[in-house]
Amino acid sequence: MDYFIRPDGDDSANGTSPLTSWKTLERANRASYRPGDRLRLRGGATYRGGLKFTPENVTTDGDGRQFITIESYDGEAIIQATESDGILVRDLGGFVIRHLTLTGAGRDKSKYCGVQFLNNLRGATKLSFVRIEYVKASRFGGAGIQFGASPNDNSKSGYRDVRVTQCIVQENIYHGIHVWGAWDQSATTYAHGDIMISQCLARDNPGDPEYRENHSGNGIIVSDTDGGRIEYCTAYGNGASCNNPGGGPVGIWAHASNRILIQYCASFNNRTGNSTDGGGFDFDGGVSNSTLQYNYSGGNDGSGYLLYAYSGSPYTFRGNIVRYNISDRDGAKNHFGMIHLDTAGPQVRDIDIYHNTIIAAPKRLGDTRGILVRNATDVRIRNNVIVTEGDIPLIDLGENCVAVRAVGNAYWSGSTPFLIRDNGKDYRSLDQWRRATGQERNGGQATGLSNDPRLKGYQLPSGFLDTLRNSPNPVEQVLRKARLFRPRPDSPLISAAQDWEP
Repeated sequence: MDYFIRPDGDDSANGTSPLTSWKTLERANRASYRPGDRLRLRGGATYRGGLKFTPENVTTDGDGRQFITIESYDGEAIIQATESDGILVRDLGGFVIRHLTLTGAGRDKSKYCGVQFLNNLRGATKLSFVRIEYVKASRFGGAGIQFGASPNDNSKSGYRDVRVTQCIVQENIYHGIHVWGAWDQSATTYAHGDIMISQCLARDNPGDPEYRENHSGNGIIVSDTDGGRIEYCTAYGNGASCNNPGGGPVGIWAHASNRILIQYCASFNNRTGNSTDGGGFDFDGGVSNSTLQYNYSGGNDGSGYLLYAYSGSPYTFRGNIVRYNISDRDGAKNHFGMIHLDTAGPQVRDIDIYHNTIIAAPKRLGDTRGILVRNATDVRIRNNVIVTEGDIPLIDLGENCVAVRAVGNAYWSGSTPFLIRDNGKDYRSLDQWRRATGQERNGGQATGLSNDPRLKGYQLPSGFLDTLRNSPNPVEQVLRKARLFRPRPDSPLISAAQDWEP
């Protein structure tokens, strides 16, 4: 059955045709729905309040083959929710939400969301099939789009088979897009699975300066998920107001998750209001068997690519890969490596970092490095291009590094001094470092380059990233321009990559 809402409708009508439309969202909330039904809002109008779907007003058929659709028709409708979520779906799966604009009350401290799916069912219940497409959500106190689970038995209830596609989330206080589950420090399973976020834009989600219990101001964050993908997404301008001393925001990241793939994304000009984070991408505590690949990170306050094991995660941190990425003058604030490995808990271990391009530049606040590794075991750094300006360490291997091996990397500091720092000691040439530590050797042969890699370019055109603020999907433009970082035909990098020999 189709139900209609339009500004000149009548809440006493049956709502089943455009001519007998309802007038308000409140009337729609009193109706009963079954899978296969559609709730259609006429475009070009603003509807005040929010929509709410719960087991009290939705009857499921149990076979999962049909779903409820909420959408605009004849243009795009606007839901203006000042004292509620824009759309709340509780304890239900089987929904499609598309072609809607949702706006909140602005920079209040409420935690209402644009679209919120909340699973409070007990017994690790998994709800299936959610599609959110072409939705804009802005000015909410919580997240633009959120999937959460908070059952009172603290079990791993959640969602699976979720697709969030071509959505824009901006100017929300806490997060752009957020996926979370019930915290259990002894957990061995995950709340969510098969989550895909694709072609979305998360921008200017600032964080709450008065909230100091945890991070806020993230672009896209996925946690408690086994099997997830974030691709062709953009995050920028997030996090500047976060003031939590224990941890800050990141453009696109995951924690407490397994088998996460983040690829073909751009995360740039993200900020932090404190001394932590503000980076482009992050695999944080409890991430395992996951990959960051084919991404661009640039101009962020924090690391381009952070791998950090926080204390207390119920899951191990190991088996992660960072490859085929660009870090372009990240670490604009505080003390970060463009690729940065560290821990506040157990050592990060079994990490592969290869075929990345890193451009590091001096900054006014703090210091920076090309690749920084601390408290790590079994890390392989190979076939990366690392370019620095100023007296900046190309690589800094700090304390508690075990079986961290560098092979086949290209190091270039231009006219400024060559510098690699290893266990607190500075080395002023590749050969000196090689002879003293045994690094940059493969099968008994010397590896690595310390001359100009001859890239097509060493930075994007001046002001290019700033021109993208009004673009609905900047990632294509960024990745196209990022081809400037490829080697020229006369580059010594051509055919110089090293096969790995343990």
